[in-house]
Amino acid sequence: MKKLLLIAITNLLIINSFPFKIFAQEATGPEGSWYGILNIQGVELKIAFHVKKGESGYTADMDSPDQSAFGITATSVNYENSMLRLTIAGAMIEYTAVYTGDRLMGTFKQGGLSIPLNMSRRAFESSKRPQEPKKPFPYKSEDVLIVNRVDSIVLAGTLTLPQSGPVKAAVILISGSGIQNRDSEIMGHKPFLVLSDYLTKNGVAVLRYDDRGAGMSGGNPAIATTRDFATDARAALQYLREREELAMVKIGMVGHSEGGIIAPMIASEGNYADFMVLLAAPAMKGSEIILRQQRLIASGSGLGEQELDEYEKTSREMFLLIENNRDNPMLFEIVTDFIRKSVPDESESVIKSQARTVVNPWMIEFLLYDPLPAIQMCNIPALAINGTKDLQVPVENLEIIGNNYGNKEKIKIVGVDGVNHLFQHSSTGLPSEYSKIEETFSESVIKIILEWINKL
Repeated sequence: MKKLLLIAITNLLIINSFPFKIFAQEATGPEGSWYGILNIQGVELKIAFHVKKGESGYTADMDSPDQSAFGITATSVNYENSMLRLTIAGAMIEYTAVYTGDRLMGTFKQGGLSIPLNMSRRAFESSKRPQEPKKPFPYKSEDVLIVNRVDSIVLAGTLTLPQSGPVKAAVILISGSGIQNRDSEIMGHKPFLVLSDYLTKNGVAVLRYDDRGAGMSGGNPAIATTRDFATDARAALQYLREREELAMVKIGMVGHSEGGIIAPMIASEGNYADFMVLLAAPAMKGSEIILRQQRLIASGSGLGEQELDEYEKTSREMFLLIENNRDNPMLFEIVTDFIRKSVPDESESVIKSQARTVVNPWMIEFLLYDPLPAIQMCNIPALAINGTKDLQVPVENLEIIGNNYGNKEKIKIVGVDGVNHLFQHSSTGLPSEYSKIEETFSESVIKIILEWINKL
């Protein structure tokens, strides 16, 4: 394990979503569908390849169901002498395997990672998700378009409204880091769908939307920062303000993780919202959040104190280097050189891949942004909730929010025992558990949110 592989554990295998495709299976060669599970530092990700043979050779698509990514087209597919090789250049993915008839025995590479991946023709079993609502819904559900006039992009979303009776309040849902669809789909779970379903059944209108560049939304996420995503959230709030049936209704924000940074950012800048709910919201500078996240997850995965101290020291030095050179046009080269000296035996391609994980617009801003000044300027009613098993945004952030909120009479903080970053009841809090837990979002936490909104 290299020193810098812990930097972006939650950003592994970030790929775009395309329509799902299935090809017919034949047993005469590697054509057909293949299924396997990647184990990346304790996090399991399902991977599927759909290989097709045509007149001009082989083609293939890849699915990563846990990341809601389907139909990613392979750049090249070669099969010769029982050896299959697929590449997806845009995601820096390469899979090389020996075809044995009923198995592919191979290695999956992405960036600096090289992981064994053996695959079979046995399809994945459907995960049990008992909370996931099914159509027909007992409320109105409308597909909508949200115009962000600041960045000239259009976001696609879903507005759910109570079927009858008064609308008690309306909220937008703001997702965490990574490019999420409107359900905030992750590891086979749809937490925003579950949350919106419960709230709407109980009289709260909910607007959830695809992040820019995800699903049916426009925009380029590769150059977007947290501040850019904040303009999307403001556009969503404005959309609700313009709905005639919501003219007399209080409108708020529910932000999870990075969304919990965006909500106070918006609230501190003007009268855009009447209230907000912060779910696992960071209250520390981004670099400190990542350092704590690294240590907690690596420690929970069995890494020793000496190695943890080494990783933290290296990461701190690199983050400081980025802060001191953020406006330097040679930043990528500076960081690359730092990594090269830190891991001198590593290949140049891996070193540059590591540098790209931290030298990009979103990560640079996240590392350097301190949410505390915005929190100190907030005066609207706010509810902040965190789980004691959260290893990505530790529960200690709750106290910081409570002690620094602008109007301390309007902030309520709630620590929930035994739930992780996704608000699932969890044994360890490790990301490796997310997909294995049947619960999508603790109902008791949703009830806390609803009861608080009802008292506004």
